[in-house]
Amino acid sequence: MLIPRSAAEQLISVGLEGPVQITYGKLTASFSTDEYIVQTRLIDGNYFQYRKPFALQGDRVELPRQTFLNAVKRADMCNDESNPKPVRIDVEADNMRIYIQSSAAAYSETIPLEKDTGQKMTIGFNPALIRTTLESFPDENVQVLFLSPKAPMIVTSEAHSLKGLLLPVVVR
Repeated sequence: MLIPRSAAEQLISVGLEGPVQITYGKLTASFSTDEYIVQTRLIDGNYFQYRKPFALQGDRVELPRQTFLNAVKRADMCNDESNPKPVRIDVEADNMRIYIQSSAAAYSETIPLEKDTGQKMTIGFNPALIRTTLESFPDENVQVLFLSPKAPMIVTSEAHSLKGLLLPVVVR
């Protein structure tokens, strides 16, 4: 079921408390509590098959979560708010370079990886999504899987069942 963003934001702003009854049909959905009823139309279409990439196998690299997060934050500080650019990640052998080139500034930082990935690729991501994903993990380290420049980056944790899936953006 896909609901419009405005309806999701309305549900959050209302501050629903207690049990919420969700009913839906082919075209609409209803979220009900003792105090409120929020109705919305459903978005027609197919949702991204997000479970499929988690089954993909490959070499995961372990990274210090805070090091990765801080590098992305520093790169994003150099972004131009009026014309934001994706953060680019170069994966080559046993290094991961995070960089950004915007009209405001340029930034580059290299994070050593624990092992040689055997890969060489450049992949771009929305820096806000990387930050949000990494901030949601409570662990010191995260495992990251890069498959290809067009495949999602998968972030997992050995200590928790939390998983993150970040879709890449086109970089030129």
